[in-house]
Amino acid sequence: MNRPVVGVRELKTDASRILRSVSLGAEYVVTVNGMPKAVVRPWSQADEAAVTDDELNALNQELEEIVDEISRATEGGPDSVQTLIEQREARERVLRGER
Repeated sequence: MNRPVVGVRELKTDASRILRSVSLGAEYVVTVNGMPKAVVRPWSQADEAAVTDDELNALNQELEEIVDEISRATEGGPDSVQTLIEQREARERVLRGER
């Protein structure tokens, strides 16, 4: 699969558009200073089945680190950071069966 590449600035600016695209099945490679740092992809049933509480905590920690890195790289723009936090909270609700 050929994934589109987005820098953190583009992710910050176009987070809503990118997440809508991801919700439709797209995957993106996120770069910082031109270096790949993360893949943004849809949450799947396989992800839900495979994640234990410890793994979820580790994923949340990793997401917090990515949010911090994006904040530093984009001088703390609240829009993309808030979007990522909301996505994390939504993922946690799904994993707890609170859909």
